[in-house]
Amino acid sequence: MKLILIQGFNQYQKIWIDNIFKHFDLYFDDIILFEHKKNMSKVINNNDINNEAKELTKIINNCNDNYAIFAQTTGIFVTLKAIKNIKKKPFKCVFLDIPIIRARINNIPIDILLKNHNINTLFIQNKIDPDFLLHELYAYLKKLKIKNFKLIELNTIPENSNDVKIFNHLFSNYMFYLNSIIRNL
Repeated sequence: MKLILIQGFNQYQKIWIDNIFKHFDLYFDDIILFEHKKNMSKVINNNDINNEAKELTKIINNCNDNYAIFAQTTGIFVTLKAIKNIKKKPFKCVFLDIPIIRARINNIPIDILLKNHNINTLFIQNKIDPDFLLHELYAYLKKLKIKNFKLIELNTIPENSNDVKIFNHLFSNYMFYLNSIIRNL
């Protein structure tokens, strides 16, 4: 199975996704790291999401095998937009820290992107996430009638923290769980 990794739009999330790549490399036949065309230092908007989604759609359309997606923060918006417009849906998705409030502030139609999302998806949300707490995310997903999802709450990631200790903790405590969920969701 292939795994497509999609980072958020800032430089720290590039570091995160590079580390995730290293940890998942043993578990997948092939890993594709989606590189954003957008300058990551600028604020994103719905046009940015649409443009990035077109690029991601091209990559997905070239996947002959089953594939899963691991997307982070604003990369989740790109993913949701792309998979709405393709026939071959991912086998599974993992979404790390979905920024619902940030989407609304930036006029990204997150409700529309998520509405009726029916792909098996694991949502991992930081316990102290300033955007949405886990119980808020659960209620939100239920309200949108999202099916086939699981939630994990991480209680180790302080806001704006991107250091190696967190990776080590995240992957030493959750790697087996993440791998089994990705394969068996």
